[in-house]
Amino acid sequence: MIPATRRRERGQALPEFALVVPIFLLVLFGIIQLGFLFAGQNGMSNAAREAARYASTLPTPDQTVAGSGSCSTVGNAKAVYDRLTQVNLPQYVPGFLLGNLTNAGGPACGLAAIAGTGTGVAYCSVTNADTTHTVRVRVVVVYRHPLFIPLVGQIFSSTNTWQLQAIEEMRVEGPDRATDGGFTTPCP
Repeated sequence: MIPATRRRERGQALPEFALVVPIFLLVLFGIIQLGFLFAGQNGMSNAAREAARYASTLPTPDQTVAGSGSCSTVGNAKAVYDRLTQVNLPQYVPGFLLGNLTNAGGPACGLAAIAGTGTGVAYCSVTNADTTHTVRVRVVVVYRHPLFIPLVGQIFSSTNTWQLQAIEEMRVEGPDRATDGGFTTPCP
């Protein structure tokens, strides 16, 4: 014969399980989503670094060759932007979608890169202490990374995306210049 107090405790595990499992699964899926976001951020940083390194090796004697701050016309900026969006980002960012880039391409791409507000490539000038000029390239990637876990995405974002940003700046190879070479945009 089972005592009365023991009979009441027999069904207790199921309600406890039903209360704890949703919270446990939400935390578990949140951790998985955070892993996707970290992988996306790491991939964006690698892609921006690789694009900046590629841009720093291109011969860039003046602003005209650089692309005049536009990623839609012929020039180094367009070549670097195309490589960034068609090769580097798809290679490094899991689940990359071109439509999720912020301010993707166009004539304002250089301005967006200088300001850090959108995806772009810009060449800018720095005046050194000895009054020579150094040209730098700045690659900015602003990406709305999709949130793959639906419930987590609905909790943290109404658009089911999370905005990530990577900025890389490198010196363009070549000797320091006596003049700014037409690079009137100062580096931030």
